[in-house]
Amino acid sequence: MSVKIDYLINKQDNFEIVRDKIASILALEVANQVYLAGQEGEESTDWDFDIYLERSNPWELVEDTDGNVLRQTPLVNVYYESSTISPGMSDSVERQTYDVVINIDCLSAKNNKLVDGEIKKGDELASLDVQRVARLVRNIIASAFYRKLEMPTIVHERVVHSITMFQPNINDRPAQACIGARVVVNVSINEYSPQAVPETIDIVGGTITRGDDGLVYCNLRFEESDT
Repeated sequence: MSVKIDYLINKQDNFEIVRDKIASILALEVANQVYLAGQEGEESTDWDFDIYLERSNPWELVEDTDGNVLRQTPLVNVYYESSTISPGMSDSVERQTYDVVINIDCLSAKNNKLVDGEIKKGDELASLDVQRVARLVRNIIASAFYRKLEMPTIVHERVVHSITMFQPNINDRPAQACIGARVVVNVSINEYSPQAVPETIDIVGGTITRGDDGLVYCNLRFEESDT
C-alpha cells in the first residue's frame, strides 16, 4: 500500500474558522456597544464583557475554590462542541456539509450588594447579569448582518438554537456566586478534504464542420503530454 496524500495537510478546517469568527464578531461588536453607551451617557459596564476561546474551566476566572468572587466583569467562552454531516447536502468525494454546534458560555459572579437600603444577594445579581450578557450575545449573532457570519462561501446559515441557564461546578461543588448561561449556535458549513489530482495522459483536439448536406464531420488530433 502506497501513500496517496503526498502533501502536508496544514490548513484549518472550517469549523475552526467559524468558531474563531464568532469570537471575533463578539469582541468587535461588544467594544462598539461599550463606546456607543458612553456616547449616549449610559453606564458602559452594562454592555461590557470579556471574550475567551476554548477555555475548559472558564469559571475559575470569576470565582475561586473558596467561593470568593475574583472579577466583576462577566465573560463569555466560545468553544466548539460537535459536527454532524448532512448526507443529503454532501458528496462523498470533495465537499461535505456539516451542522456545527458552537457553544458560548456566559458567566457572571457578584458579591452581595446594598441597593436602596436592601441587600441584594450575589447569586441574584449574577443571574440577572448573565442573562444580560446572553441577551447581547443572542442579538449580535442573530443579527441579519451576520446571517452567514461574513463568510458566504463557507457558511450556509447560522441559528441561535437555545439559551440555557446553569450553575458551574468548581472542584465538584456548585459555584456559590457564579451563574452561567449557555448560548448554543448551530452553523451549517462546507468542509473540504484532500482530492486526487488527475494526470493528463493525452491531449485531444479537433475541429467540427458541417457539410452542405448537413452531415457533421469531426477531425481529431492527438498530442502527447509531457508526462
